[in-house]
Amino acid sequence: SAEEYNSQLSFIYPDWTARFSNQEFLQLFKQTIFKCAPAYLKINVIGLNYAEMSAFEESYSEYLKELPNQTINSRNSLEKLSHNLLDIILKKVS
Repeated sequence: SAEEYNSQLSFIYPDWTARFSNQEFLQLFKQTIFKCAPAYLKINVIGLNYAEMSAFEESYSEYLKELPNQTINSRNSLEKLSHNLLDIILKKVS
């Protein structure tokens, strides 16, 4: 349910790039996030490969396009896009 995600913050990064392939940089990146985030939030730091990132970006872009035009009729579309995003995240968190 959505309530499970109210106190979570997920950081998505491309794990195929040279910068994030560098373990020292990745460790610094994660330390900075955990140090700066409020203690009451659960933090997820998620690396996505190229295909996963492409799927995530496509769903996210569509979600942002649909959001301002939200109507009762478009609710199903927004819900589907939201589930697509959560599915990508949950596969990596679990």
